[in-house]
Amino acid sequence: MGRDTAVCANQISEKIICDYFKSDCPPFEAMRVFQRTLRKKQLQARHKIETDQIDLRMKEAGKLPKDFEHWVNEVALNFSRYIYYKRETKKLIRGYCTSCANQVVFEITKEMPQKDVRHNQAGRCPLCGKNITFKAIGKTTQQVDKVVAAYMQKTKTGFMVRSFSVIKKYFKHYKSPEPLV
Repeated sequence: MGRDTAVCANQISEKIICDYFKSDCPPFEAMRVFQRTLRKKQLQARHKIETDQIDLRMKEAGKLPKDFEHWVNEVALNFSRYIYYKRETKKLIRGYCTSCANQVVFEITKEMPQKDVRHNQAGRCPLCGKNITFKAIGKTTQQVDKVVAAYMQKTKTGFMVRSFSVIKKYFKHYKSPEPLV
């Protein structure tokens, strides 16, 4: 006999079990629901003990500095700078720099230090001067950059290291990446 084929001795036993668990379900299902609910409450109580300790430690830490997100974007994600470009002619290239958020124009000439612009090639933005990676519009459908950033804070009893998993996504449109996580 399987679990779902178990039966009570008689209908009086079924009624007593259903009344005890205050349920309209079949008796064994009422017991399963009761037991699942009980285990869920026990697990929540166990997790609450852990989260209460974390919350207590986090009160000591206080808030993050106002410029933390800027620091993450400029220092921790310094490799996450791109120029999304499109060739208009053989020597004229228009693009958008994600670092300085400006339109850029490249004209391939002998004097230009950037001899050629190619997909996934390293380069430098002519406006902000930061190192970038070229991404051809149409070749790149999505770009996801991940990094772990740590912030050390002084506390009353010593110091605390706070770790953050940061993800920057260029999915729908490269001019507005999804916010840092």
